[in-house]
Parts: sequence; structure tokens; C-alpha cells
Amino acid sequence: MKMLAACLALVPNLLPAPVLAEPQDAKPGLQVTFVAVADETEAAEWWYRVPGHMPPSIYPIEEVVLGQDFALVPIFADYGLDAESKAHLTYELQHVTSMGQTVELGEFPGIEAKIQNPSWIQMARPLPRILVDDLRATGTHRFIITVRDHVAETKTTAELEMKILPWDPEATAELDEIDPAWPTNHYRNPRPDMAFLHFRDVQALEMPRMPPGTIDWAGLNVHAHALKGCAPALDELVEDFEYADEEGQRKTALLFLLIEDEQRFETLKAAAPAITTWASAQPRPDPYGALESPFQLDMLWGEFLTTGRYRPVRRIVEALGLADYAGALEAFPTSEQTDEDRNAAYMDAIFQSALWSLESNATQHPRVLQYLTYALEKGELEDQTAAVLAIMLSTREGD
Repeated sequence: MKMLAACLALVPNLLPAPVLAEPQDAKPGLQVTFVAVADETEAAEWWYRVPGHMPPSIYPIEEVVLGQDFALVPIFADYGLDAESKAHLTYELQHVTSMGQTVELGEFPGIEAKIQNPSWIQMARPLPRILVDDLRATGTHRFIITVRDHVAETKTTAELEMKILPWDPEATAELDEIDPAWPTNHYRNPRPDMAFLHFRDVQALEMPRMPPGTIDWAGLNVHAHALKGCAPALDELVEDFEYADEEGQRKTALLFLLIEDEQRFETLKAAAPAITTWASAQPRPDPYGALESPFQLDMLWGEFLTTGRYRPVRRIVEALGLADYAGALEAFPTSEQTDEDRNAAYMDAIFQSALWSLESNATQHPRVLQYLTYALEKGELEDQTAAVLAIMLSTREGD
């Protein structure tokens, strides 16, 4: 118990007070913390892609809107180990709905593996995802977990409450209250209502201060990731599509292409075939393709800020391998300005943007610093990329 509390104390304001229960039999031991999260959980990257000497950034939630999925997170401590240092935990889940119905969700794997460090707290993998979309099911739901330690022959229960709010964005997020910087906090505190209203009423199709026809892919990409898991928001965009102006229809069509929602896109196609034909013909930038533009970095940061994923941060780190071009941008005005000079300046712009944004976001987001440390310690980066990242991280330690 002391070990679990000490580990959680390393991440103040990120985890609520542990929801712990006494073992149901006479043998002491297993402790369970049970929370819910809404950020990327497919591989639980925010837990497993963090070095063992750094606490993972966990952002529990207590409410979601109807139709927004979330994940249940069981975290274990003081579990039993056999003679080969292996742990074996399983757990069962019950869902008590807001209407008082009890639903058995089944039995899930917790841990069945050799534990390298018995003092570490462990998280179940994979995480069960929950989606409540019954219109009658708003209100408070309870989830009860019963964890069985097959080595120590003990069991423990814990529970959490989750409030399901009705989908009513005009009521929950007035437009004049929307923070223009809302995406910077979305993976920690997801607000699909804000994302929906901002996309519908604020997000422009084209980038300001750029040549006409320059689509704001970075802005659209942020909304695509923020709204992808919220069915009510996507359904309302489909319902409103027929009545939107041409710009609204075009950006909505592009949004569903970015989300790769073929079914809803076909519905748009039936309502406005010319718009969807135009949208399908637009060359969509690939943020994971060859680095050719700083705008790719904007799309990658948008994905991280709305999902909390490791992959976009890892891709941005790869841009540090362009360090050989450092200084080319500053030297360009006095160069012969050949195509080679111009390309070098462009590569330097990407390198400088990546370096600055990684340093800035590592300060603002603990998870970015954890991911950077993980990327370096894993040892899979190119030599030059690793060298630049090592210098950047060592400079931070010096501060």
C-alpha cells in the first residue's frame, strides 16, 4: 500500500486519490487503483512508452458526453509473485447503468508475466473501452472491478463512477467561452463539444495570410482527431451538411476524408456529389511521409495534442536528423540562391521548427518529455538524430 501511494505521489494533480478496497479474504496484499481515461489507449502508450524511472502522465476523467468512448484503467500494486517472479492477475467487470441495470462485462486479462521489478506498479493491458450511446442512459454510471491474484490467492474490488452527459454542445460549451487554444489540452481533458462548435463556427477552410486555395490541413486535422471518437458530433455534422454553405460543406467533406469515415462520407456524397468529388480530388498531405514542409509538423503536433499518442512525437524527433542543414536558412539571402540552396534553407526551417517545438512542448507537456526520454533510451534513432536529442535533453537537465 505504501509503495502504491508513493508512486502515485510522483504525479500530483494527475491521479485522484486511489480507490482502494480491502481484500475480501484473510490474506493481505493486492491493491487496485481504478480510473477512466479518454486519451489514446490502444497501446496505452502514455504508460508503456515511459522509462521506468519516470512516472507516466495519467489524466483521469469523470464525465463524457453520450456516444464518446473511454477506457477503464486498472492499476495494480502489492501483487503476488511465484518462485519465478511471475505475476498472474485477472479481473471481472460489472457495469451498473444510470437506470439501475447491472451488466456483466466479462473477465479480462490483467497481468500474466515475469516482473522485472517487483516494486513497480503495473497496469492491465489491453484496456477495455466503453461506449454508452443509449439516449436514455445519461446520468451516473458505476463500474465495479473484482481483481483476482492467482499467485497470492486473494481478490480485491474497487469501483468508479462516470457521468454520461447528453450531447448538447450549445448548452455545454457556449461559443464565446471557447478558448482558441482548446486543442492544447484536449488529450488531457477531452471536450468534443468545444471541438464541434469550433469546427462548425470558427474553423476556416483556407489558411489565413496564405495564397487563395491553401487549405488549412493542420486545423482540419486537429478537429478530425478530436471528433473521431464522438459519434453524436459526427452525426450532427452529417445532419447539418445539407444546410451548410459551400465552405462549410467543403470542410466537412474534407474532415470525413481525414477521419476515413467512408460510411458517413457516402451520405455526404449522396447529398452533394460535386462537393465530395472536389474534396476527393484534393491532395492530402501525409504527415508521416517524407519531410517536405513545416506544415507537416503542425499536423503531427495536432495529432499529439488531441490524442496524446507517441507516434507523432517520434516522427517529429526524426526531423532532428536534418541538423546538417542548420544555418542554411540564415545564409540563404546571401547565397547564390540555387535550387540546392533553397532546398537546404527549407530543410533548415523544418529542423529549426522541430527543435523549437520539441523544446517548447517538452516544457508544457510532461508526456512529451517522457516520450523524448523513451525515444532516446530505446536506442532506435539514427546516430545524428540521437545526438541532437541527447544534447537537447542534457541542456534541459542543466536548467
